[in-house]
Amino acid sequence: SKMNVLFMLFNGESYDYIGSQRLVYDMKKEAFPAPSSHTRPLTLDNVEMLIDLGALDSLDTLKIYHLTESSTKAMTFKESIDVYNTELNLNLTIQNEPTNNIPPVSAQMFLRENVSFPTLVFATDKPKNQFYHSIYDDANNLNFIYHNSTKDFDKLDSIGDASNFSDSSVQVKIRNIATAVGLGIYDMLMTDKKYSQNMIASSALVDEFLYCFLISTKCQLFQASLDLHDDHRVIAPPPQRYVSVNSAQSLQATGWSYHLFGFILGEKNEMLKENCTTLPFYWIPGSSRNGECRYMTQNFSTAMSPAFEEEENYNFKSNLYSTWTESTWNDLSARMFLQSSSSHDTFIFIIGLIFFILSFVTVSVVKSKAEILFGEAVIAEQYVLIN
Repeated sequence: SKMNVLFMLFNGESYDYIGSQRLVYDMKKEAFPAPSSHTRPLTLDNVEMLIDLGALDSLDTLKIYHLTESSTKAMTFKESIDVYNTELNLNLTIQNEPTNNIPPVSAQMFLRENVSFPTLVFATDKPKNQFYHSIYDDANNLNFIYHNSTKDFDKLDSIGDASNFSDSSVQVKIRNIATAVGLGIYDMLMTDKKYSQNMIASSALVDEFLYCFLISTKCQLFQASLDLHDDHRVIAPPPQRYVSVNSAQSLQATGWSYHLFGFILGEKNEMLKENCTTLPFYWIPGSSRNGECRYMTQNFSTAMSPAFEEEENYNFKSNLYSTWTESTWNDLSARMFLQSSSSHDTFIFIIGLIFFILSFVTVSVVKSKAEILFGEAVIAEQYVLIN
């Protein structure tokens, strides 16, 4: 039977794998993809191999983790990328890591359903990136420097061509890993035919991709995937990557990923704009900005924990599904408290103490000299009290 490749991005994985957890839940209920996609549902039995890209601290070393039951497929995959690593000068160190303790990645949710689920994981065993999965995992943390290459970002690189990027740049390293993994998948699909061309992934595409998501949404790649003529902002911040409750703000990165899936993986069609109006055909600006019609099959579903959608009363003590919640405020306010300097406090205290002593002395003197000061009034008052 013919195999297909399904590319997926999971959201909310840092909160007990909400995205992958929901996917497994939907696939068990034959509810993925959603009925609105008019596509036959997929089940776990339809998955021939899950290839999971986890945290990659080192972009020079590619570790392949797999269960001992998947050793044959894993070794075949490693042999394929070993060959391409040498032939295409990718400069990667590839290590095979058979284990029964897979690193903390999305594949854990699939293995929870089936401990023998065919899985390959590319990850760092002990990530050192302390900002991984946080808003601080930004361009500075990745040592990313935007080159703004004039080369078309939708054109592949040839062997030895890095579009003026240094071999140590994050753009070239990501390009090399993408090439190795991509060609390994190619060999799985084309068992009777090896890749023989000299073209590899695009470093310019990686450059634009990182700029769009880490620096500014006003970038060439986003402008090619969606019409942004109404965006007149001089400065456009990067999309929000904060994982939150379902809201427009928390969907920024998800929405752009959706459009990029369509632009990069969609099939170009020669249909005219007036005819390119029925889904799954989309009219987009394209890299030339002249407009083009593309056949796109990208889709998305809500990454919501099944714990909040169970028909029966869910036992929240079972720890079966993620139950993270978030406190939010509609209005933000701030109160300012000013604290004076210690010298000012000392000065006020001394002044107050002086006034207190002077007042005490004054009252004592006045009381002792009352007869002299008030004369007949004091004598009259004493006379009234006596009588």
